[in-house]
Amino acid sequence: MRHVLTAFTCIVLPLASALAVARPGVAQAPSEPQGIAVASLDRTADPCVDFYQFACGGWMNNNPIPSDRSSWTTFDELQERNDTKLRDILETAAAKPTAETRQIGDYYGSCMDETRINGKGLTPLQPELDRIASLTSRAGLPSLLARLHEIGTPTFLFIGSLPDIDNADVSMAAVDVSSLGLPERDYYFKDDAKSTALRAQYVAHVGRILELSGTLAPAAGTDAATVLRVETALAKEQLGIVARRIPANVNHRMKLEELQALMPAFDWRGYLKAINAPAFAVVNVTQPDYLKALDALLSTTPIDDVRRYLRWQLIRSNAALLPTAFVNENFRFYGTTLRGTPELRPRWKRCVEATNRDLGEALGKAYVAQAFGDQAKADTLAMVIASKPRCGRTSRP
Repeated sequence: MRHVLTAFTCIVLPLASALAVARPGVAQAPSEPQGIAVASLDRTADPCVDFYQFACGGWMNNNPIPSDRSSWTTFDELQERNDTKLRDILETAAAKPTAETRQIGDYYGSCMDETRINGKGLTPLQPELDRIASLTSRAGLPSLLARLHEIGTPTFLFIGSLPDIDNADVSMAAVDVSSLGLPERDYYFKDDAKSTALRAQYVAHVGRILELSGTLAPAAGTDAATVLRVETALAKEQLGIVARRIPANVNHRMKLEELQALMPAFDWRGYLKAINAPAFAVVNVTQPDYLKALDALLSTTPIDDVRRYLRWQLIRSNAALLPTAFVNENFRFYGTTLRGTPELRPRWKRCVEATNRDLGEALGKAYVAQAFGDQAKADTLAMVIASKPRCGRTSRP
């Protein structure tokens, strides 16, 4: 675990955090020089030798990383304070809903009802599991992937709207690679002892999740090994994280006919129709070589293995919302093994985060109504007006 800070976030943002959670309309007397949080400084450090320790040492000493976090910053500290306020709003909405808060109250209340979630088991996923089980040939993939992508399951590829690399003022259709079970491609190929052990832990984790989902132990281990094999093949043709940072590497404008030529056996028109994609003339295929490799992989991979991979991806992407045994195993690997976080966050924090993620507009409206008073609104408008750039030309020196 680690603190993730910059000198700016150490000595300036703590003051902003204090102002952000001050009661609306109540004047706050500054206890230290405005704009600088001197308590964050470590005056025992020489700024000419280690400016980071000088600027952040005091804050790090006074703010140990919580046991349910893998890192800790002043932004996280501010979010924790906001989450406490959001919890009050959501618990009130769940207990005494109004016409405006019923949606967020029902969502939060459902998330907090762990007993009911445990009682349902995998029932909420059963229709999708049945769809995967009914896949008998590659011809059924476009419609199946359309459904899985619609519900947020990362499988094989991603299509959506992304900024045009050549013109950031507009967005365009883009086809990208899908995420993998491990954080990024290099995890599948590093051959040092730590990486090798981590892959073994990943396979064991996949097997445990599959056992929880009803697969018997011997078959669960076999299926987990299949998942790793398929994901390794997918990762092989993906760009590494460094290569992806070069715009030219992920900027390949094509017409739909050219996209179809990359994957001849995949019905792109049928897939796009199934996801209700709007008409577009040009698409950015970020990694054409990946799509070519994917086409070949799907042609040679047994359909049983494809189903095993899709089943795993469906369960993995929903594990944090499933019964407690799934949540704990998911956290054990992704939280503790990968990130070093000792403890799972309390359920109310996870449910606040989920509500904010999925119903942010509605929750934001309730937050503003309760926590953002008239004076705070006036102060914000004044800051925006004061910071508005002036039109005109500046003289050259």
